[in-house]
Amino acid sequence: MGRVYLVFVELGAGSEKFQDEGYAGGFVTAVVPADNIRTAIDAGENALREDGYEVVEIDKALLFERDEWGHDEEVILAATQSTEDNEIRYTPFTVWGH
Repeated sequence: MGRVYLVFVELGAGSEKFQDEGYAGGFVTAVVPADNIRTAIDAGENALREDGYEVVEIDKALLFERDEWGHDEEVILAATQSTEDNEIRYTPFTVWGH
């Protein structure tokens, strides 16, 4: 398995998709295949912006380690798929302010 990073991101009300739904903001984890953490952060942020999200803050980023995520099948599945096809994925969004 190649390297995959988890980039935890806060999203703002200026996100196109949030405006459509009336949300004030949210959080998501971008699951990013990358050689290093800096590349992962940049790629995750760029992907979210390209998808119409307003990035407020990168909360943290860390290397995905399967043993530490044994309880979270969604993260494991996203990381496995990202490793196989080299594509960025998002975990389910947590939103607020409807």
